[in-house]
Amino acid sequence: MKWLFSKRIVIFLKLGFILYCILLFQCGSDRKAKINFVLPLSNSFVGATIVETEGSTDLFEGTTSDTYTIVLNSAPTNPISISLNFDSTQLKINDSITSPVQINFTTVNWDQPQTISVLAVYDNIVEENHKSIITHSVPSGNPFTSAIQIGNVVANITDNQGSR
Repeated sequence: MKWLFSKRIVIFLKLGFILYCILLFQCGSDRKAKINFVLPLSNSFVGATIVETEGSTDLFEGTTSDTYTIVLNSAPTNPISISLNFDSTQLKINDSITSPVQINFTTVNWDQPQTISVLAVYDNIVEENHKSIITHSVPSGNPFTSAIQIGNVVANITDNQGSR
């Protein structure tokens, strides 16, 4: 067989609570993809559940805060850090105005929800009521964990200048 070229493609597929890694190699004169193997990664981190207090995150600028929780859906094989990314001109997360904020889960505490406190920053700008998005990501060089998607939280902010 004469090899004309070789190309490797890695695909991550999540079905239910199982993450699969599919390695495809495209080789040979027929240029058809050949599946070399499918690796189930069922013991890897496969996502997190977010629960907002009373179903939403509602804030009054500069005064009231709200909370939500994050918990992993399965035990990780190694510690997992989740980054909470937010607009620091609009929000404070866990008393921090520096984005991102990190929360950590281990093989011991993975099933214990961590509470996230959210406060709308008083900015003395008339903005009317508005929203600010908190995104969640897994910052890792590991392609298995970085392929995981975690939902966003929408903070509904009542502007203290615009509401008077």
